[in-house]
Amino acid sequence: MVDVRKRLTPIDIKVGQRIRMARLEKGLAQEDVAEALGVTFQQVQKYEKGVNRVSVGRLAQIAAAIGIDVMTLLDDATSAASSSGIAGESLSLMQKSTTIRMLRLFLRLDTTQQRKVIDLLESMQRNRDSAPL
Repeated sequence: MVDVRKRLTPIDIKVGQRIRMARLEKGLAQEDVAEALGVTFQQVQKYEKGVNRVSVGRLAQIAAAIGIDVMTLLDDATSAASSSGIAGESLSLMQKSTTIRMLRLFLRLDTTQQRKVIDLLESMQRNRDSAPL
C-alpha cells in the first residue's frame, strides 16, 4: 500500500513564504488576514511557515484577503523551491520584515539621499572588512 500521509514539500514552504512576502508588501498584519479568513493569526503563521499546507480554495481566500491575484502566490513556486545561490539568498532576504521596511523607507528618499545612504553602507562595510579580528 502507498503511504499517502501528508508531507510538506519545498513547494508548500515556498507558497507559505510567498504569502508572507505578499502580506508584508501590502502592510498587513497576520491578524488582518486571519480576520478576513475567519481563522486565528496562529493559523496564518502556520500557513506562512509551511507548517500547514494551504488548499487551493484557502489559497484563493488568502489572495483575496491580501488583495492580490492568486497566481502571484503560485508563479515560479516550483522553480523557486529548488532555487539556490543569489536568487535563493535574495528570496530569503526579501522575506524579512526589516528588509521590506528598509526598502519602503529607502524608496521614499530622493535620488541624492539614496546615494548618500548607499555611500554610508559601503563605508560601513569597508570599515567592517578592514577591522582587526
